[in-house]
Amino acid sequence: MRRVIAVLVAGFVMMAILALGAEAEPGGKGGGKGKPTTTTTVVAGSGWVLESLDSGVFDRLVVEVAAAGPGVVAVGRETPESEFGSPGDAAVWTSTDGVAWNRVEHDPSVFGDISLSEVTAFGSGVVAIGRDWVAENLEGHTVVLLSEDGFSWRRVPDDPALVGVAFSDVTVGGPGLVAVCLALAERNQPFEGTVWTSEDGTQWTPIGIGSSFCLAAVTNASALLVAIGDGGIVTSPDAESWTFRKSSVNGSCSSSIISGPTGIVAANFHDMWRSLDGRKWKKTSLPSPSSPSDVYSIAAYSEGFVAVGEADGSAAAWTSPDGRSWSRVPHDPAVFPAGHMNTVTAGGPGLVVFGQQCFDDGHCEPALWTWQEL
Repeated sequence: MRRVIAVLVAGFVMMAILALGAEAEPGGKGGGKGKPTTTTTVVAGSGWVLESLDSGVFDRLVVEVAAAGPGVVAVGRETPESEFGSPGDAAVWTSTDGVAWNRVEHDPSVFGDISLSEVTAFGSGVVAIGRDWVAENLEGHTVVLLSEDGFSWRRVPDDPALVGVAFSDVTVGGPGLVAVCLALAERNQPFEGTVWTSEDGTQWTPIGIGSSFCLAAVTNASALLVAIGDGGIVTSPDAESWTFRKSSVNGSCSSSIISGPTGIVAANFHDMWRSLDGRKWKKTSLPSPSSPSDVYSIAAYSEGFVAVGEADGSAAAWTSPDGRSWSRVPHDPAVFPAGHMNTVTAGGPGLVVFGQQCFDDGHCEPALWTWQEL
């Protein structure tokens, strides 16, 4: 997963809550390890909702979510995961509306001993990517899963060329799919930025970009592919030839990027950039909280752009009509509790966000937010 997230735990005084649904059961904030949320709560007038989750369905960490399959598809893994250890088993969840979710039946031959970190719609189907760790030498390789509907999945046979390679993001483009990656051939060697292309997700071809740095994220901005990493921005019209664009874009191996109707937005924790064409970039900024804020995921949606992450130790979201000026969604600790928002997509009622809610006793559990236009 391209995002390395530090969970900050803090206590908050509860503000007014508009509750919909069942009352909270024991095990809420400050209680035991029951369901992370048993009450649906909203920020009045904002459209943001902290949804209730079934802890029996979400017993693993949700890492990425995308509009795909029957409506929305999420992928994740068992947690905790050691840096160079076995990831346990992966999981996939599906939803038609972004609110009610079901977990895809576990098949060890497909989901066993891997982690999933990215998912995207591909044609009428879905592609998910992740990583398999080889316990003997800690040299993992990229894993690709394909589905025609989001419910039934198959694992693409392992490709020896992908040993030591970790795809960090994937998008539709080029001959079919374009992935950017962190090449990890040796555990202590520098990352090497590489692009891989595939017609259908089954066979992958490496494309050099002429520079050695990690590439964290890629987006398809109509006729231009735009990728970001710790060396800046690179672009390509066809996924074959790449042009270095902006070294002053202070990206990292945890950056995000998305294209929308009014331009392209890139984020690297607390730094934000905007471009109209992918070639010229201008730095923007988030409103300053009382302590540092971090953005972990961004999306384009009906009202512009949304960024999610954490601020002041709590889950937080920011919106912008054009990627130039940003406003933080009003903070209500009942809806944005201690924890963080990890991944966002335009889907379901409007937006679907997964992350973690953290409790007074120090443990954190999966959390789901939605937004819809009022």
